[in-house]
Amino acid sequence: MKKIVIKIRENGKILCYLAIEDPLRKDSYEAIQKLKTLGIKTVMITGGQLSDSKFCS
Repeated sequence: MKKIVIKIRENGKILCYLAIEDPLRKDSYEAIQKLKTLGIKTVMITGGQLSDSKFCS
């Protein structure tokens, strides 16, 4: 599994780095559907490959 590192910036200054490493869970689809039925908009943010994000969505 790959670790994704994200830089958080404000006005060009780096505030922090986030390192994320999380496998796709079996119940992710159901959880997202439940959020949508509650009126919560969901988005996927990825720093990975386009093919990976298409597979996950």
